[in-house]
Amino acid sequence: MFINTLVISLLSLLLTNCSSPGLTVEVHNPLQIQRNELITLERSQLSDKLDCDLPLQVKDGRDDILLPLQFIDLDQDQYWEAILIQVNMDPLESCQLLLENIESVLDTSETKVFGRFVPERKDDFAWENDRIAYRMYGPALEATGEISSGVDVWVKSVDYPIIDKWYAHGKYHKDEGEGADLYKVGPTLGCGGFGLLYNDSLYTSKNFTDYRILTQGPLRIVFELDYAEWGPEDHRLTETKRISLDMGQHLNRVESHLKWNDPGTDRPLLVAGLLAHPQHSDIPVSLNSSDNYMILYEGIKGDNGSLGTAVIQGTDTGDLPIKQYGDQYLMPLVTTPSHGVSYWAGAGWSKSPWVNSEPAWTDIILSHINQISEPLQVIIIN
Repeated sequence: MFINTLVISLLSLLLTNCSSPGLTVEVHNPLQIQRNELITLERSQLSDKLDCDLPLQVKDGRDDILLPLQFIDLDQDQYWEAILIQVNMDPLESCQLLLENIESVLDTSETKVFGRFVPERKDDFAWENDRIAYRMYGPALEATGEISSGVDVWVKSVDYPIIDKWYAHGKYHKDEGEGADLYKVGPTLGCGGFGLLYNDSLYTSKNFTDYRILTQGPLRIVFELDYAEWGPEDHRLTETKRISLDMGQHLNRVESHLKWNDPGTDRPLLVAGLLAHPQHSDIPVSLNSSDNYMILYEGIKGDNGSLGTAVIQGTDTGDLPIKQYGDQYLMPLVTTPSHGVSYWAGAGWSKSPWVNSEPAWTDIILSHINQISEPLQVIIIN
């Protein structure tokens, strides 16, 4: 009897010492496509099993390797509210991840996103990931008379950061092997800018007045831009625009919070736009659109290939058609419950390793729509 009790005690101790404290999460890909994406776990989902004030690591149960992760503190209160984990999933694959507390912080994530305010170039705000780069214009440029809230595109054929390098030498309008600024935005919406269509006129804001970087990689950048009051005389508003860009993606997530000064009657049509450049190439501009997306594909000047741009709306606009305003194509937007708008917008270059043709660009956009509608499924196991 004593021996049996001793054996049981020893086995219990052994099992306790061999067990892995932490939290197991199952991830399932419901689609028939390969996916390299970020999943989000909220702090409230983890706090019962993990000490969220201590460092964490995430292991992939398939090969026991550490996965890239990022802590998100969007409210800037010094306590992260969510964790991003980069997972690579085969079609219809399921896997388990183990989250554990560790003694010290491990740097396992290569930085794949970057953005900054650029005062040395008249207050640009520029951002990028390992696929594409963008910029928007600030107050110093507006003071020169160049006014635009449109989104500019810098095409890339490399997966490393180029923003600081290009600004440093200032010669980025010709492709020297990494990409270039080949997109002309001017006083338009550019690649996914936001505007108001009212009485057959398109209204846009001026350049941003202030900025805030809420999280700076290594997997996602999130920042905000503020705009002074703008709009038609009877429908003025102020806007704060939040933009997010993930590693491995071509499309920004754009969320504009709008504060109207009017009582809310007969408001303008809210739109997101894509600028076409038919004068830049003999290749005709191609438009492919549906109720919740529009895709442009066009040639670029000289031997610089072609550019695809796109806007995707998460909420179906129903019967509201795409509108053309000069060389701009406008997608009507549906307001969110918080009286703002949210959509995805971005670009891809045919001379990059990721987009080699119009069908390839269309496939990227349609796959993105599928991923929005069928996100990776995340289940807390224990």
